[in-house]
Amino acid sequence: MVPTRPKKPAGSRTRAAGAVPGVRTTRQRTGLTDILELLGRESGIDGDIRACFPAGDAEKLVSVARYWVATGGHTLPRMAAWQVMHPVPYPGVVSVDVASDLFGGVGVNEEAIQGVFRRRAGRLGKGAALAFDSTTVSSWSEQIGEVRPGFNKDGDGLDVTKILTLYAEEEEDPIAFAGQPGNIPDVTAIENTLEQLGALGLDDPTVVTDNGFYSQKNLARFHRRGRKFLTLVDTRVAWVREAVEGVRERLDDGDAICPFDPETCGTTLVRAEHVYEPENKKAGVPALTGTLHLHVFRSLQLRAKQEVAFNQRLSEVKGLLEEGGELGESAERWSQKYLETQEEDGRRAVAFRNEAIREAKRGFGVFALATNRQMPTFRALELYRLRNGLEDHWGQGKRYCDGRRTRCHGGDVLHGRQFAQFAALCYRAAFARKLKAIKATLAAPPPGKTAAKLQLEKKLLGWLEAHSVQDIFDWFDCIQTTTVETPAGHYRWSTESVSRDRLFLTLLGLTPPVS
Repeated sequence: MVPTRPKKPAGSRTRAAGAVPGVRTTRQRTGLTDILELLGRESGIDGDIRACFPAGDAEKLVSVARYWVATGGHTLPRMAAWQVMHPVPYPGVVSVDVASDLFGGVGVNEEAIQGVFRRRAGRLGKGAALAFDSTTVSSWSEQIGEVRPGFNKDGDGLDVTKILTLYAEEEEDPIAFAGQPGNIPDVTAIENTLEQLGALGLDDPTVVTDNGFYSQKNLARFHRRGRKFLTLVDTRVAWVREAVEGVRERLDDGDAICPFDPETCGTTLVRAEHVYEPENKKAGVPALTGTLHLHVFRSLQLRAKQEVAFNQRLSEVKGLLEEGGELGESAERWSQKYLETQEEDGRRAVAFRNEAIREAKRGFGVFALATNRQMPTFRALELYRLRNGLEDHWGQGKRYCDGRRTRCHGGDVLHGRQFAQFAALCYRAAFARKLKAIKATLAAPPPGKTAAKLQLEKKLLGWLEAHSVQDIFDWFDCIQTTTVETPAGHYRWSTESVSRDRLFLTLLGLTPPVS
């Protein structure tokens, strides 16, 4: 046996030679963690989690969420090293095993998860507009039952699991989510969503969806349950196409011009006796009748984009036919509709079916929104466009919260992990709202400020416009706080910062470091 020195306890620091006994010194990176503490408190997500989960799980969930936000979605094996310099609510080390046990426990605690959702929904006012959409998460796993072959929105060819999210549009805040197997199409996901709306206790909400969820049966489900909806409908559907043709000339009127987007025109058609398709025709269920408002729009920008894509494809397919190339099944059907091929003297001649082409281009730039809620034409457009916040939400989740892969080996663990990612996205949504408010203040400063103050605000606005959210997080992560406790007193100081950074921290609601 060879004697060796004893191992250091976990988390201990080696005392330098000559260190003074009785003096305790720490140095941590507090700039970004102070911002995250503020966001968690003001957004309510920290309070929601702590009110619904046991204390240990709550502190771990908040810590994991802050880690993902701070690092831009680093994987969990790096978290233990990150914790050395970054204070988080959970005092212990969050290792991979600790995180896996946490996600497994959270994933089976559905009462706590739904409690968080109800608390977040309870802060919404009456008639809130909720965007509803889905995304897919790719996986190599063969152990997770929810991972199945289905439409992969990332296009990477892997099997997927699906997440459905409700997002408060005007509050710009995620409210709730639900998981589904990857083989379930979007159009069949409405029934469970209507059940979830009832469980959340929302007061007369309007659900906003795109045409991936549109069907006559889904409209009937909303109507039967007395729920309000606003959805993008396919203008190729017979009744929609007929309605659009009836109001097309009205899109050229002066009062059809959108007040906040001159490139878009719109009008509304009220179908007082719209017939909703019954959910089960064979069972003899009678059709439902109710009022439906169809808002029809024409966008010059969308028209130009669609026409360029159409012309490009037309030229490519025509070239392939002339060269004798092979077409896929979709391209073959498309060519039969818009191109005419003839054999002349052993050569293939391809001509355009101009009448069909003109008819196709008539519909370019035209789209329609259907709703059972009475609202002005351009209010409907505004609510639909607010869905972009949900699209950004999913993009951030995949890029910045380690959400591109499942990274676990069981369905319950996956559910718990998705809830932690949901919490992280609540932090990012809160920061986006704060950032938007700060930029609005800087862009239109109140009168009475000095020239130096205005110049500083202009400099800050330019800096914020030039940097992403993650860039800003990384920038403030360099602020460090050193604490020295001695028998004679307690001393604490932070990294000094420039006036622009101090102004930003002040506007954010934090006390900036002294210059």
